[in-house]
Amino acid sequence: MTRAVRNRLIARVAARRRGEQGLTLIELLLSLAIMAILMGFLAGGLSMARQAFGADRASEIGSETGAAIQTVAALVGSALPVRFDGAGPKDGIGFDGSSIRGFQEIQESVMLVVADPTTAFLDPFAAATTLVLICNITDPITGQTYSRDARYIAQKAESYLKSTGMGEAAYFGPEAEFFVFNEVRYGQGINYAMHEIDSKEGTWNTGTKEAPNLGHKPRQKEGYFPVPPVDSMQDLRTEMVLTMESLGIQIE
Repeated sequence: MTRAVRNRLIARVAARRRGEQGLTLIELLLSLAIMAILMGFLAGGLSMARQAFGADRASEIGSETGAAIQTVAALVGSALPVRFDGAGPKDGIGFDGSSIRGFQEIQESVMLVVADPTTAFLDPFAAATTLVLICNITDPITGQTYSRDARYIAQKAESYLKSTGMGEAAYFGPEAEFFVFNEVRYGQGINYAMHEIDSKEGTWNTGTKEAPNLGHKPRQKEGYFPVPPVDSMQDLRTEMVLTMESLGIQIE
């Protein structure tokens, strides 16, 4: 899709929203087909970078990665392969907002993710060199930040806090509590339903042959504050914390 075709499509959708003119069935189907082709190009890795983040930032990223081809993760549920040769998606990369539950309807699905270059970091797990960016979601017609963008909601909350005079900064942080299982199985059929989880630390595995089973199993309801060797996840947690700190995340 060329920029001119895309702009005409956006203009027609804008007119549709204002009620100035409608779309015929053929025009609507053609528009949907064009948008489908656009998303296919995105998924296949079409370069859509248009403007530079800035010479200094581009040079910094280039020296860090040592490669001209980077994968830009928009953090909206998918990663978009993008050719990054000094130009970045400053004015946004299009995506299908109707594919995200609670966002847009199909007739107004074209939306943009605009990267925040200050959030850039290299993915520590991807096999290929992958640049991760947190993005803001915007309307391609009005240019306004999308009201349902979770990041924008947090920014508005912080602005409101400042306006009340009660504080200057708001801090939002996840409490990363989770379980680590060795196996998870579940199934649902016409004549059965089942689920099963297993962990080497489970109290039910005290008698399991583990070659060898050394008996270090936390008792029921006593797995919150154990130390090694009962706590077998000490090294895993340390690795997680060090990885997050290497990405600039402050860990309490």
